Amino acid sequence: MAPIKFWKNISLILFMAGLISAFCGSTFANGEVTVRWDENADPNGYEGKWILWMFMLMSALSMFTHKSLRKRNSWFGSGIRSMEMACALSSMLTGLFSMAVIIFVIYSFYPEKIVPIAGSICIVAEIILFPMIAYLRNRTKM
Repeated sequence: MAPIKFWKNISLILFMAGLISAFCGSTFANGEVTVRWDENADPNGYEGKWILWMFMLMSALSMFTHKSLRKRNSWFGSGIRSMEMACALSSMLTGLFSMAVIIFVIYSFYPEKIVPIAGSICIVAEIILFPMIAYLRNRTKM
């Protein structure tokens, strides 16, 4: 888990929201879960409910990635120097997988075109906001 309390709490909140969604989706949703949409937001890919739990497994594993992101041999080249940014990216990955589960489950109960569109906007906003928040938090500490 992230050593910075702010990011640890965000990760836990996002993980718990995804976990509750996965439980509701696997318990109450009928049939398969829509996991892919075309450019018109029409569903064109379905999976069994097990996919919700695989995404939650990825979400859980993402909570522990901050150390890997700081290593020199990570895929970020020389590694991330700031612990704040590493924790933010770890929380972002956790939120990414949890948000995907939430979108899948909401679409199972409310199959409207706005659901994948709004979900995609939330994910993109998360990808932009988390590093920005980490940058601002790191900058104010100096």
